[in-house]
Amino acid sequence: MSSKDWIKGIFQAAATDFANRCVNGDKRLSPLTEWEAQRIQEGLAKGIFDINGSVIKTEGGTKEYKFFGFNREYFTHFAMLVEALSWDLPNARIEFEYKHLDLMIFDNEQPYIGIEVKKSRKDAETLIADIFRHLPNPDLNKHDRGMDGLRKIKYLLEIKPKQFWIVSPEMRWKFEASYSTSNIELKLFEGPEIKQVA
Repeated sequence: MSSKDWIKGIFQAAATDFANRCVNGDKRLSPLTEWEAQRIQEGLAKGIFDINGSVIKTEGGTKEYKFFGFNREYFTHFAMLVEALSWDLPNARIEFEYKHLDLMIFDNEQPYIGIEVKKSRKDAETLIADIFRHLPNPDLNKHDRGMDGLRKIKYLLEIKPKQFWIVSPEMRWKFEASYSTSNIELKLFEGPEIKQVA
C-alpha cells in the first residue's frame, strides 16, 4: 500500500467517525435532532448549501465553512436558516451571521427577528441567564469580553429587531423586544419558563 493510500484510509476513517459523532452524539456533542436532520436534508435538496465545501448561500452573500472545522452549533444554524427560508415572508431578507447574531431576518428591510443559536439547551439557558443578569439598565460602557449576554444586549440595541429568539437543537425561546436609548425589554411569548436569575 502506498503512503497516499494509507493516508487516504486514515482520512476516511476520521470522516466516518466524525459523521457518526455528529449524528449520534458523544460525550462532547449532543446528537442531531430529527428537526435538524430534516431541515439540513431540505437545504441540500433546495441547493441552499452543499456538502462539497459546505457553502452557505443566502441573499446577503456566500459564506464558506470547512466541513472538518464544523462545530456542533453549525448544524442548528443550517437547520434554522432552512426553516426561516421556508416562512411565508415575501418581503424578507435573511442574513447569515449578521453583526454577531447567527441569523437576522429583515422584513421590508426592517430588522424583524434576530436569532442566536446554541449547541445545547444548557448553553441556551446559560445565555438567557447572562442576558437577564444585565437587565434592566445594562452597563453599556463595560467591556464585554467573555460576557456573551452583555455583548448580545449591545448588538440588539444597535440592530433593534422586533423579536429575539434563542434556539437550541431541542428547544427555542422567543422574545418580543422593545427598546429605549440604553435599555432593552425582552418579553417571552413562546418557550419554556425562564429560571429566575439571582
